[in-house]
Amino acid sequence: MQRKIIFLFLLLLFVLKTETGFANDAAEDLASHFYRQSEEEIGTGQWHSALWALKTAVLLNPELAIASVKIESLEKELHEHALKNYLEGLRLEKVLRPREARMYWQTALQSVVNEDDPLKIKIERALSLVSLRANDVSLRGPEGRSNPDEVQNIDKMSIARNFLEKGDTAQTILSLKQIVAEEPENKRAVEVLSRLQASPDEKGKSENISQEIEKKFALAQELFEQAKQNREMGSWAESWQNFKKSISLFKGDDLKPPFFSQMEADLKECEQTLNEQLEVSLHRWEKQLAAEKQNLKAIGEEIKIAIQKYPPSSKADRLLEKVYDHLQSQALPLLMQANTAQQLEGCSSSVPLYTKVLTTAIFAEVPARQEAQRNQEACKMVVE
Repeated sequence: MQRKIIFLFLLLLFVLKTETGFANDAAEDLASHFYRQSEEEIGTGQWHSALWALKTAVLLNPELAIASVKIESLEKELHEHALKNYLEGLRLEKVLRPREARMYWQTALQSVVNEDDPLKIKIERALSLVSLRANDVSLRGPEGRSNPDEVQNIDKMSIARNFLEKGDTAQTILSLKQIVAEEPENKRAVEVLSRLQASPDEKGKSENISQEIEKKFALAQELFEQAKQNREMGSWAESWQNFKKSISLFKGDDLKPPFFSQMEADLKECEQTLNEQLEVSLHRWEKQLAAEKQNLKAIGEEIKIAIQKYPPSSKADRLLEKVYDHLQSQALPLLMQANTAQQLEGCSSSVPLYTKVLTTAIFAEVPARQEAQRNQEACKMVVE
């Protein structure tokens, strides 16, 4: 009911904005509020509320491009999450573990955001057909009846069990440690964790790997916090680098920290901001190269720094190649003159000319400079 009231208020504000322009400032401020709210909800895993807040922000301020990017990213991530849980549920149902399959399908259904998504129909069909029989003997009490406490615990331990089935003891131990930390009374988790840690074959190895994973989480958290501080200070490039470093710590099916999705969303936000900043410089360099062929060294150095600092840009690469082409055209006549002097008069007269080529070509990537460097070194060896 509260959300409907808010929506009607937003609709009225949107109409006023469209008709009169009276509420422009208020709409933009409110859009920023909903965008910040979405960030908080993403951080706590409230995906649907976050999407609603993002879409509301875009409704109020269509020029808020960051919110549009996050909507696309979040919807894609939720769909992938739903599909992954749906497929895992199918696998569990196939090996006669219907209760766990049901848990995965319920989780998958919560991740579906579009009502007309074909995956939603598949998940609902699977839930309607799943057997409620307790096939796992460990879920039954001494008289064969299901134990409600154990049924609840198996849902929380299913992820750890899947890691164990895949032979990943280290991540199993880490998952169990997290369960025990949250629920010290979970006897089953404590028992399995103790058994795994006491295993003579796996004890040392898995403890070491578990510690490595924990260290990786801690390093990722440190980089994540540093990246957020960089962003708050307006250091978008440093923020982007730290987000990249943190995300690169995790590959494929690695166990990922709870804030991993937020890091990915923040990385995309940084990329968009940096690309907007870079576009201004690219336009300036393009005009300079078209108007004059002077100051090529300064332009080239600026572009090279930008390529290292900003996200990959094919336009920046092309402009740098254009700088190299201009320098090549200036250095090539000097190179031909130096080569001729070497053939007719010998190395003693050509070395100063090759030095002039090096000075003119400036950058090591320019072909004329590379050839002049080789010929000069060969001449120096002959003279010595």
